[in-house]
Amino acid sequence: MMGDFTSVYWIAGAIVVVLWVVQALLKSARPAIRGNIGEAVVSGRLGSLPNDVYKVINNVMLPTVDGATTQIDHVVVSRYGIFVVETKDYGGWIFGGENQRQWTQSFRTRWGADKYRFQNPIRQNWRHIYTMSDLLKMPRRYFFNVVAFCGDGEFMTEMPENVMYSADLARYIRSFDRPLLSEAMVEKVCLAIGAWICRWAMSVRRHMWLIFGRAMMLCSCRSHANGGNSSVLSAEPRWFCVTGSQTVRRFMVARSIRSARG
Repeated sequence: MMGDFTSVYWIAGAIVVVLWVVQALLKSARPAIRGNIGEAVVSGRLGSLPNDVYKVINNVMLPTVDGATTQIDHVVVSRYGIFVVETKDYGGWIFGGENQRQWTQSFRTRWGADKYRFQNPIRQNWRHIYTMSDLLKMPRRYFFNVVAFCGDGEFMTEMPENVMYSADLARYIRSFDRPLLSEAMVEKVCLAIGAWICRWAMSVRRHMWLIFGRAMMLCSCRSHANGGNSSVLSAEPRWFCVTGSQTVRRFMVARSIRSARG
């Protein structure tokens, strides 16, 4: 009887620990999930732009001078300029100004207000524009800094005209009607962005191969230690070659370049 009680006690304890871990993981992943949802919402808004005039490219990874990469949520290329869009999916009250280093997100609670600070998205997006301008070797006057908020956030201070709710994004972009680029330049920009995405996808593929190779070395060491059973080594590389590389190329490249070709 005591043994049964002890087993139930340990099972209940294990369930509590698992639930606590799951809750912690969901809490840590919530910002990324909201960010992905926000980018999907803005991508849908940009999809209303005429695709024969505006080329929408989502999730653009650019190489930086220090050998790292920087991610741009959306780039809209047209004869009227290159619109670099930073997406924010925030709730609550939003306070900020163009020249402030940090903005504030505030939530009303029973005990007052919870406040969180985040980087000024206008400044954050200027770094993206500087990087793209340098890579394309194009003057910065061809680029427009745009910040789009989605979700249930509400602006509590007057925002610059290039900061808006996502519902106003397409209308704002279409308000620019002075041609700045030729059709040849638009095509050149789209092809350059496509090339960057391809190189980034290939770097991800190499990184995955590196991780996989280390895992195979570990399996090999354990195999020798266990008498030479190497069945894992004969099956895994073929699976990775077909599934891993094609997933990266199809998902990361085809999705992002589709609009650039269209």
